[in-house]
Amino acid sequence: MGGRLMYCHDQWIERRAAVESYARHAGSIVSAAADCAAQLAEESLSDRLSELMSQMRRQEALKEELLADLQSAKEHGETLVSNINIRSRLQGDRFSDAIAVRRVLRRVADAESKFNRAWAERWQGPVTRHLAAVTLAEEAERVAAALKERMADPPEADIKEAERLLNEANSLLAKAAAIERPDVASKLSEVCRQAESDTERRRLMQQRNAELADLARRTEDWASIGMDILGRSDVGLDELDELLRHQPSLSNLDTLSDLMAPPALRTKLTTLASQAHTLGATLARQRDDLKRCRQKLAYALTSEDTQTGEDDAEATIMPGSAGNGEADDNGSGITTDAAAAVEAAIRKQNPVLKELIDTERRYVEDLQRVWDVVSTDESPPAELAGDACELLANWPDLLAFHRDCLLPELLTADSEADVAECFQRHCDQLQVYQQYCLNKPAADSLLARLGRNHPFLQRCETRLHLSDEASGGSALLPLSAYLLKPVQRVQKYQLLLAEMQRSCPQQRAALGKAVESLLAALSVLNDSMALAEVEGLRRSVLSELGRVLLHGDFQVIEDGKLLPSNKTRRVYLFSCGLLVCKRISSGGQQQQQQQQKVRYTPP
Repeated sequence: MGGRLMYCHDQWIERRAAVESYARHAGSIVSAAADCAAQLAEESLSDRLSELMSQMRRQEALKEELLADLQSAKEHGETLVSNINIRSRLQGDRFSDAIAVRRVLRRVADAESKFNRAWAERWQGPVTRHLAAVTLAEEAERVAAALKERMADPPEADIKEAERLLNEANSLLAKAAAIERPDVASKLSEVCRQAESDTERRRLMQQRNAELADLARRTEDWASIGMDILGRSDVGLDELDELLRHQPSLSNLDTLSDLMAPPALRTKLTTLASQAHTLGATLARQRDDLKRCRQKLAYALTSEDTQTGEDDAEATIMPGSAGNGEADDNGSGITTDAAAAVEAAIRKQNPVLKELIDTERRYVEDLQRVWDVVSTDESPPAELAGDACELLANWPDLLAFHRDCLLPELLTADSEADVAECFQRHCDQLQVYQQYCLNKPAADSLLARLGRNHPFLQRCETRLHLSDEASGGSALLPLSAYLLKPVQRVQKYQLLLAEMQRSCPQQRAALGKAVESLLAALSVLNDSMALAEVEGLRRSVLSELGRVLLHGDFQVIEDGKLLPSNKTRRVYLFSCGLLVCKRISSGGQQQQQQQQKVRYTPP
C-alpha cells in the first residue's frame, strides 16, 4: 500500500505532553472529589449550634472550591480538544489524543455528578435535619432559662413576658413532636408546666391586688368625702345614709398574706380598715344624732298645740292637796311635799337635761384640747404668722364663757326652770360667737390653702386624736370638724331646749321664754354671718359699729334715674352706724353668681 501520512514529531510530542498533563491534573481533581464525598459520610456533626454552623460554612467552602476545580477541568479539556484541530481522519495521532482528552472529560463529569449526589445524600439532608434539632434544642434551652428567670421575679412583676415565652414554648413543643425529639419535648414540657402554674398564680394574685388597690382607692375617696361631711354644718340625713350605704367593706383582709400582697399595700389596707371603721362609726353616730334631733324637734312642734291642755290636766291630778305636808284624800297616801320631792327627782334625771350637761362638758373639753394643740404647735405655718387667732379667732373667749360661766351653772341646775333662767341670763353673752362666725370663712380658706396633707394639720389632728383616745373617745376627725363644732353647738341649744320644753310641761312657759331669747340671739348671729361676705372689713371697725339690726339689697337712684338691678348696693344697719357695700365679681357671669361677694372700703 502506498500513501503519505501528515506527521510532525515535534507537534506530536507537544500535544502528547499537554494531554498527559491534563489527565494527571484532572485525575487529582477527581480523586479529591471522591475523597471529599467519602469524608462527608464520616463527618461527625456537633450538637452545639455555633460549632455546627462553623462546620457547615467550612464544608460549603470546600464544596464550592471542589466544584470550581471540576468546572475548570472541564473547561480546560474542552479547550484542549479544540486546540488539537483534527482536519482529517488521516491524522491518526491527533485523533487518538482527542479521544484521550474526551475520556478524561467523562471521568470529570462523572466525578462531579457523584459528588453532587453524595453531597445531597450524605450531607445536605442529614445536616438540615440535625441543624433543625440543634436549633430547637438551643431555643428550648433559652426559653426554659427565660421562664425560670420569670418565675424568680417578684410577685408583682408583669406577666406579659412570661405569657409570651409560654406561647413560644408551646410552638417549640409542636416542632419537637414534628422532628421526633422527645428528649427536648420532655425537658421543655416540665418547665412549661411549672411556669404555667406560676403564671396563673401570679395572674390571680395581681388581679386580686388590683382589686385591693381599687378598694383602697375607693376607701380613700369615701374617707375624703366623709371627712368633708364631718367638717360641714349643712349635712342632711339622706346624705349620711347614702354615704354609709356605700362604705367599702374591708373585713376580709386575712388573704393578703396568702396572696403575697405587697407589704406597702397590706399596710395601707390595714390602716385604711381602721380609719374607715372609726370614720364609719363617727358618721353613724352623727346620723343617729340627726335622727334623734329631727324626731325631737318634730314631736315638739306637733305637740305645741296640746301643751296648754296638758298643763290644765296636770293641775287637776291632786285635787285634795293642801300644800301643808298633810296627806291628800286621793287615796294614794303621798303628801304634797313628797310628791314635789319625787317630781324634783324625776326632773333631775330628765334625759334631755342629762344630754345637755354631758354634751356641754364634752364641748368644753374639745374647746380646751383644740386650743392647747393649735396654740402650742412648735412649727406653725407661715400663714398663721405665729398667731393661732388667725385660725381660731376668739376661741379663748368661747372657752372662757363655756368653761367658767355656762357649764358651772348647768352643773348646779336642779330643774328645767334653772336651765331656762341660765340661758335667759346669758343669751346676750352668746354674741361672743359673732367674731368667731365672721372669721370662719377666712379660717376655712386658710385650711384649704394649707391642704389636708400639710404637716401642721397632720400634727394637730394626730395630737387631737391621741388626746381624744386618752379621754375615752375614738373619733377620727379632721381639724375642720373641730372648728365647726362652735357653730353646731350654738345651734343645738335651740333643739335641746325645745325637747326639754316638750318633756317638762310644768316649765313650758319658762323654757318657752328661754327658747325665744335663744332664737333672738341666733337671729343676731345669722345676721352677723352675712358680714362674712364683706371683704376687707376690719374687726376694729366691726366692734365700733355694734350689732347688726337689719341688712338687705337696695336699688340705687342716680341723677333721678333708677339704675339696673345688677347695680344694687348691700346695706347693713348697725346699732351704731350704717354700712353700704358694692357687689363685685372677678370673672364671668357664672363666677359672679357663685361668689356674690361684697367689699367694704374703709374711709
